[in-house]
Amino acid sequence: MTSSDGCSRRRFLYGAAAGAGLLATGAHASRALVEPGRPTPGGDGRVLVHAPSGTVRGQVASGIARYLGIPYGRVPGRFRPPQAAPRWSDVLEADRFGPMAVQRVGHTQDIASEQCLNLNVFAPADPAPGALPVMVWIHGGSNVAGAASEPIYDGASFARSGVICVTLDYRLGVLGFLELGAPLGARYAGSGNNGIRDQMLALRWVRRNVAAFGGDPGRVTLAGESAGAKDVAALAASPAARGLFSRVILESGGGRTVLSMPAACQITIEYLRLLSLAPREAAALLDLDLDRLIEAQHALTLDPPHNFPLRPVVDGVLLPAMPEDAIRGGCMKTLPLLLGTNRDESRLFLGPGAATQPLQARNLANLQPDTFERILQHYDASITSPDPAELRWRALTAEEYWIPSVRVAEAQCHAGGAVWMYRFDRAAQTGVFTGRAAHASELAYVWNNSSDENLAPIDAGFQADLATRMHAAWVAFIRGGPPAAAGLPDWPLYETARRRTMILDVSSTVQDDPNALERRLWAGVLGAT
Repeated sequence: MTSSDGCSRRRFLYGAAAGAGLLATGAHASRALVEPGRPTPGGDGRVLVHAPSGTVRGQVASGIARYLGIPYGRVPGRFRPPQAAPRWSDVLEADRFGPMAVQRVGHTQDIASEQCLNLNVFAPADPAPGALPVMVWIHGGSNVAGAASEPIYDGASFARSGVICVTLDYRLGVLGFLELGAPLGARYAGSGNNGIRDQMLALRWVRRNVAAFGGDPGRVTLAGESAGAKDVAALAASPAARGLFSRVILESGGGRTVLSMPAACQITIEYLRLLSLAPREAAALLDLDLDRLIEAQHALTLDPPHNFPLRPVVDGVLLPAMPEDAIRGGCMKTLPLLLGTNRDESRLFLGPGAATQPLQARNLANLQPDTFERILQHYDASITSPDPAELRWRALTAEEYWIPSVRVAEAQCHAGGAVWMYRFDRAAQTGVFTGRAAHASELAYVWNNSSDENLAPIDAGFQADLATRMHAAWVAFIRGGPPAAAGLPDWPLYETARRRTMILDVSSTVQDDPNALERRLWAGVLGAT
């Protein structure tokens, strides 16, 4: 079948059986101890790592070791909190990606499973003595789609730059973000944050095991993009995640895209209605066919009370407060932060005609349409071109991405924490996004990876020099310093007096308070200023 935006869709193999081969045994590994952080070359394009969780055999090519599909956890039952994966005694052949999370839209493989808690490690094949910095990446996809196996997240460039890169899969959609405590009782309380719990469990696995791959568990940068960045903000605000990472990168995120518990319960009621179930019949979800669950989830996303209805939940336990508020309160004061947005984020999601159609709640992530329309009335040619569609694109980008990110930067400044901010302006040179720096278009530059066919329409006209500089700046930050690279201007800290922001383009510049007039239109909206 084909979606309205032209993305191809494929039916997956669902269920626990898809993950049954994750712990298949290979040749028995020697139990002899090796120096921590020094993988053992196999001489045949393979490499062994003796980690606390078990021995892993990875694949080596062009000086990069890839350890794919390592289980970090297991799902003990649908909608239940994850459990740590048991230690394996034989060699784990980590030569292929594990199952992705169950979802409707296909990505890079055909197998999806409820047992999707696996991660991938990219490292130098022969790391130099001394522990390397680590980046753990949370992929985006509106918390309903995406996979660590997408080609854009190949971590070879990070490994080549001396960074241990970890990517992971976590439960998506209703399986990871549907709150069922009210209809199903205490055993399922907090199920709306199971996707966040999965990510937290992966971070604990990294803390315990990454030294065996050459990484420093005390120098972990947690990074994500889009929904992944919003999840990272939730992790930063969770007391249960303290000490699991020391730096944070938020690309096109913010700290507001969460649900209150009452709002989460309303989403659950609506989801049950789409399945013709009353709340008292919610137990049927535990055994319902996955196809039915996912199709009802898709229906929920077509007409939600707001864009992206499946979000982390402020449950008072795992997530005590909205991330932005927690950051303002100092939860990230000791965690240096790199964050930013793309100039034309919202152009990715809505076709050209949508910019002039009546606005609906599902088009907005944080505001009601009447509030948004009041702000939109103040957008005019002094902000950008007089084209009404162009004005709306700008305002939609501000509502979902730019202003929420500014609010996080302000909150970090208020708490006394360090923050660097960017805006990505490199526009596509050909194709449907010509002249636009759309949502996700920075990814190929951060990862220094131009080979991803999925993002080719967004990144048409890839500029290799800019990718080299941006990737180097991210690596510098992950290593423990400010983001910096040859060919970029000095990147100053963001502070609310001058709001100095790096504008990333072929010729990058630092600007004081970019789009200041537009920013002032949002004063008092979407949090404090």
